[in-house]
Amino acid sequence: MYAEKTGGSKVPGKIASEQQKPYSSFHQLLQPGQHASHEERDQHDIYKSVFISKQFAEMTNMSLADRQLDRFEAMPKLHKKRCIPAVECNPRSRYRSIDGTCNNLHPERTSWGAAGQPFKKVLPPAYEDGVWAPRTHSVNGNKLASPRTISATIIQDVDRPEPHLNLLLAEFGQFLVHDFVKSASIKIGNKEIECCTTDGSQTLPGDELHFACMPIDVSPHDPFYSKFGVRCLNFVRLALASEGNCRMGYAKQVNTVTHFIDASQVYGSDDELAASLRTFHKGQLRNSFPVGIEMLPFSQNPGICEPWAKVCFEAGEDRANEIISLVHVHTLFLREHNRIANILSQVNSHWNDEILYQETRKIVIAEFQHIVYNEYLPIIIGVRKARQYGLLDEVHGHSELYNDKLKPAALTEVGGAAFRFGHSTIDGNLHIQHRNTRAEDIPIHTAFNDPSRLLNPTSFDDYMFSLGNQAQQQLDEFVTTGLAGLLFAGRAPIGSDLPSLNIQRGRDYALRPYNEYRVWAGLSKIKSFQEMGPIGNEFAKVYESPDDIDLWIGGLLEVALPDGLLGETFAHLIAEQFARLKYSDRYYYTNSPDIKPDAFTSHQLRQFQRITLASVICANLDKRRDFYQAPHAFLKSGSHNLPVPCNQYHNLDFEAWRN
Repeated sequence: MYAEKTGGSKVPGKIASEQQKPYSSFHQLLQPGQHASHEERDQHDIYKSVFISKQFAEMTNMSLADRQLDRFEAMPKLHKKRCIPAVECNPRSRYRSIDGTCNNLHPERTSWGAAGQPFKKVLPPAYEDGVWAPRTHSVNGNKLASPRTISATIIQDVDRPEPHLNLLLAEFGQFLVHDFVKSASIKIGNKEIECCTTDGSQTLPGDELHFACMPIDVSPHDPFYSKFGVRCLNFVRLALASEGNCRMGYAKQVNTVTHFIDASQVYGSDDELAASLRTFHKGQLRNSFPVGIEMLPFSQNPGICEPWAKVCFEAGEDRANEIISLVHVHTLFLREHNRIANILSQVNSHWNDEILYQETRKIVIAEFQHIVYNEYLPIIIGVRKARQYGLLDEVHGHSELYNDKLKPAALTEVGGAAFRFGHSTIDGNLHIQHRNTRAEDIPIHTAFNDPSRLLNPTSFDDYMFSLGNQAQQQLDEFVTTGLAGLLFAGRAPIGSDLPSLNIQRGRDYALRPYNEYRVWAGLSKIKSFQEMGPIGNEFAKVYESPDDIDLWIGGLLEVALPDGLLGETFAHLIAEQFARLKYSDRYYYTNSPDIKPDAFTSHQLRQFQRITLASVICANLDKRRDFYQAPHAFLKSGSHNLPVPCNQYHNLDFEAWRN
């Protein structure tokens, strides 16, 4: 959830007249050199396509509505040599590919859902020029307030623990969204782009400002940053995706991971990374034992952690070290893979490494899908909404869910706004109860990209107990300063502001205002700030009209559904997202042999009904006999969720896999 980093993942912000720069001077800024890589040349072609699309739309007097609906049919298909080639697929492949290709076997859809494909929108983009210029103006024509001004006015740091839900729920949400959403900021080669001066006192002058910069303006009267002379927060626009058929049109941001719930954060989204995570012995994933307990493997790119970190880990995607609690969820599923691979190697001693790896991966993905759809989502969006969208696996046995006409795609509205609800639920401190010692309070801003505290032989069990025992924060307009001012601060006195980044990223994604998504979700528009209650007075200070409210901050403050955590708009978006990811996935774990080859048998499917997150935790603890785990792993312990000894939990009966 802490997806916005300060170095090259920051902030947008020029008005429309100033947004001509991306189209007029990008040739000088992005022209690939003689020795440019294929990736750099491809990126140059993408921005060239955006430039040509804008010029074409202007020359033909194309209306803004037609641009937003991507009606560029008359556009020429340029640089065909750069088109994405058709992928050769084996229709009888027993296992899903690492990169997401060949999930759909239709010849023109083999790349659907693959890493590198664009995000999808539920509503047309809000680009002011219909192509790539971000929304920077009010419906009244005046300039929108800076995201930092909005954040400083509305977002506060108030401690409001959630009475029923624990911090593991928030951390699992971060782990989950990293499976199907990962954008990438534009870079110069491998170099991050800076849009502000080194001290943050001002935006870089025009001749030094990269075309991808959208720096966030900070008021000289800012209640936090003014103390440090900061007037500019770095923010760089997201890299774009090419269209597989080489069509021109409005800009679409690229998703660099697979668009499926397939545990890609464990296994990777490309073959090279996936191979680097394997031992190629008995199906096992690489690991490490720095203090005698199984942990993630040491990173081969320690630069992703802080320079002073004593240890840095590697996983299926490079955000695993963002916060130490996220490292633990990654470690849990690494251990689950290696535990299952070890058991399968004994049950089927004749299986080679490749079969053991693939069969284990297939089982872990099924467990993960089962937990996501049957434990996590009912809490977030409510059981009624989950049932309305067919998200619960209520049919015991095989299902016939697959729709090969439905495109698997992460939604910009979900990755750019709705799933960022979790930022409000994070506590500013991790309360860790260490075995046989007193509890420790860890300010979260001291634990970003530095998992050194985990070098303790009881750390895994301690953190699993503590995440389940600590309450998450309530969903509201309050966000801890650890995220709103100290994000990725390192040892500096200030960091970035995640609420500002969320709002600015929504504008970069061209998300439409909140009111339009209310209508899409079946609600009425907010016509006056008074309808919002007391908080409406704060909104009126930074927005000229309710029709200007940004999606993230508007959805955050909706009244929760009776049986869920989220309000109607965010719940509707997330339900739409997970329905799409379930019904477009040929390899979804419950699908029948008529849909996918080598489907789970009925006996095997019954085993997954025994699996809960609690059972997975208990199966992978270091001191299992000493651990009591609450059955509902996302809920705080209490009279309705009494912890029980771990030996009372059931796991898969692997006799069902004996070959």
